Amino acid sequence: MSQRVNLPADLVEWLAGVACDVDTGAVPAAEILPRLASAGLVRAGVPVEKGGSGGDIVDGIAAIAAVAEESLAAAFILWGQRTYVEYLLQSPNRVLETQQLGHILDGQVAGATGLSNAMKFLAGLEPLQIVAEADGDDLILNGKMPWVTNLRRDGFHVAAAVDQADGGPAMVVTVSHDDEGLVRSDDLQLMGMCSSDTAALTLTNVRIPRERIFSDNAGQWLPKVRPAFAGLQCGMSIGLARRALSEAGKIAGAGRSVLGEPTAHLIQRLDRAEARMYEGLRS
Repeated sequence: MSQRVNLPADLVEWLAGVACDVDTGAVPAAEILPRLASAGLVRAGVPVEKGGSGGDIVDGIAAIAAVAEESLAAAFILWGQRTYVEYLLQSPNRVLETQQLGHILDGQVAGATGLSNAMKFLAGLEPLQIVAEADGDDLILNGKMPWVTNLRRDGFHVAAAVDQADGGPAMVVTVSHDDEGLVRSDDLQLMGMCSSDTAALTLTNVRIPRERIFSDNAGQWLPKVRPAFAGLQCGMSIGLARRALSEAGKIAGAGRSVLGEPTAHLIQRLDRAEARMYEGLRS
């Protein structure tokens, strides 16, 4: 069955009032993440003992869907933040979680996922675009990330998959906004999502310690996080579909009664699709 989150009334009012301006870039992206975090949405589905509000990954998806009903661009930011949280939760690197999770949950620092390239790499669709070379206890990274969302200028961490220069297994690491050699481009001009802090990154001899490794074997670790990665993405589609069906229902009155039956049918189909996905994620 469908799972829903009731957003705070003041957040709904704000999102409804700025949704179009968020799309065009008239509202600074910097205003969005703090509002989502202060409403507790990043904590949805995160264990209480780790600073979250409890529940499971389905609660995280439901939070993203609720925001997407008001603003898809704002939900895009929440997706990036919550997905980075999931990487911290599922990584065997507890030191990294301790260092970063609190600041990510409260929105002080943005979390971004640059792993779309990695998911395509796993499917054999494209090579990894960053190479890591060992230098003592550090890694030296070179390459690029053509576009990543939620690269907040006030501070961000971004997950990236990297090939090893010596031919070892690919790894998943995190780099930060203030790493020397990391350059963020100007915001990319996306249709309908201009205020999403989406930009490209170039890495030139970026040095990071090994404590920044999410996993030293991407081929083994990424399939474990992929269900949550894809499920959280689906939250955006679910919210958008709900809003479209809601709007269709509002105009299915006199003269448009023909819309009533197919709209009701689509709502049932959406509920069933959600239920199947949630059952799969929980198993």
